[in-house]
Amino acid sequence: LMGSASLIAWGAWIFVLFSIDPTRAGYLGLLFFYLTFSLSIVGTVTVIGTILRAKTQKEIPVFRHVIKSFRHSIWFAVLLSICLILLANQLFVWWMVMLIVLLLAVIELIIISSQIKKVVSLPVDDSEHI
Repeated sequence: LMGSASLIAWGAWIFVLFSIDPTRAGYLGLLFFYLTFSLSIVGTVTVIGTILRAKTQKEIPVFRHVIKSFRHSIWFAVLLSICLILLANQLFVWWMVMLIVLLLAVIELIIISSQIKKVVSLPVDDSEHI
């Protein structure tokens, strides 16, 4: 299902790329360009990431791979889209990309640490000991 959606998103991006003139379409055309591009990247990277994780880590259920791959593909798509926006506005510099990568890494660490807290702090039923 995700692979089919990715193909549709790539088709939509190619359609936007060749049929919309960014100088005439304005912000709406740019929104469609970046939105279809991001959806295409998210779907493709999720499928590839899930397949690679499932082949290398067979003991973990596939749905866990999908969740992690989906989250990582979102970060990757955000990074690529921001880089394209910076390039379009002639603001692309290496240290800006490093700051964005650092920000995304901090967000990922916050997500991972909140998941670890959920696992570590399981509720204990002390009613039997009273």
